Amino acid sequence: MPVDTVRYPHDDNADYIHRIDEAVAAEAARYIGENGPDLSWVYLQYTDDMGHRFGDSEKFYEAIRMADNQVGKVWQAIRKRELESAEEWLIVITTDHGRDAHHGQHHGGQSDRERLTWIVTNARNLNERFKQTPGVVDIMPSIANHLKIPLPDEVKKEIDGVPFIGEADFSDLTAQRKNGKISLQWKSLSESGEKAEIFIALTNHFKEGAQDQYRKVGDVFIREETFSFDVDGEGTFYKVIMKGPHHYINTWIVN
Repeated sequence: MPVDTVRYPHDDNADYIHRIDEAVAAEAARYIGENGPDLSWVYLQYTDDMGHRFGDSEKFYEAIRMADNQVGKVWQAIRKRELESAEEWLIVITTDHGRDAHHGQHHGGQSDRERLTWIVTNARNLNERFKQTPGVVDIMPSIANHLKIPLPDEVKKEIDGVPFIGEADFSDLTAQRKNGKISLQWKSLSESGEKAEIFIALTNHFKEGAQDQYRKVGDVFIREETFSFDVDGEGTFYKVIMKGPHHYINTWIVN
């Protein structure tokens, strides 16, 4: 739609982006109401444009209020289906990035505000992960849990996020290599006495559609939140994964 200058003639104030968002929200609400698709993805752009242009300003806040109204149209369509068709729907609302700490206009750095993304959802079976600071990478495995989609094991190993819906074992895995050892730390999300398995791979063939050869290096009680193991030689790349009872988590070491 941004290239459709006939229906949405471009203007210097970017009002055409707001009109596009209005059309997107209306069509999403109509289609959901009439067809009840298994999965929908809706993108609204106007708030992003106003944030870049004006940063923390009334113009930006007004764009947020407009987006809230547009999301409300989609939510009304969902609620109508739930009430009339006895369906169970999940909605997840988020942003793709934060804003710079000084003026709220731009992003691309590593400040807390730039890295912060918020998530709004109607999910009822939220776990401890949601009480932390979930990220956009957590949304996909959460949706998969909600839809009960069985993901292949070779895919689950590579998922960066932790599901905030359903059972969760751990989060925030970090790794440090020093003096011939790799030391791991994580946050336990489970009160049980269950164990996790630790694996490493020295390659990243997955990005090319191939598989990596993982080697098991040990078992650990999840509640211990730390584990160390020896590594041979002077490798420059390590993929480390933990396999818990309900999901994987991974981290990389790149020298």
